[in-house]
Amino acid sequence: MIIRGLFMLARGEKAGIREFGDDLDSFTSSLAPLVAFPLVWAGITALSGQWESALVAFLAQICAVLALPVIVHAYATRTNREELWLRTVVAMNWSLWVAIPAALLVGLLGGLLEGAGLPAGLVGHAAMAGLLLYMLWLQWFIFSAGLGTGTLEGFALLVTCGLAQALFAITPMALGYAMHSPLVG
Repeated sequence: MIIRGLFMLARGEKAGIREFGDDLDSFTSSLAPLVAFPLVWAGITALSGQWESALVAFLAQICAVLALPVIVHAYATRTNREELWLRTVVAMNWSLWVAIPAALLVGLLGGLLEGAGLPAGLVGHAAMAGLLLYMLWLQWFIFSAGLGTGTLEGFALLVTCGLAQALFAITPMALGYAMHSPLVG
């Protein structure tokens, strides 16, 4: 059901939102990989002796991951759509994985365009911009399908969530933490 829902939403079909669960199990399942990757990264960093950086980076990433459900729940409660928030967040969490096949398609298209004679730098920048815009559109669309947001309302929610997540993810680096990971250098 998750894969089918992702493909439907990725193609702009609002009915895809109904493929996602709206219960605690669905929510925790959607969070598991978003927590697992920072946990592994933190473990590798801690094993290299940088336990303080590992802990700060892990906690920052967890805060960034949890910012989305907190903001969406607050928004849904304020707009009398509380019954819709959990399914929306579950779809948003899973939607991050759409970036992988989308990047593969963009890379294939970029290779074809380079083969046709377009400059590699131009193709690369256009491909990255296209992928970013598509992922932003997808998240906005999920807000629209899940919470029934209008264009500006969904955009404001998207910007709010993005800024909060970026703030949590970037602040430790700005303060000098998390820069000594063996994976960063």
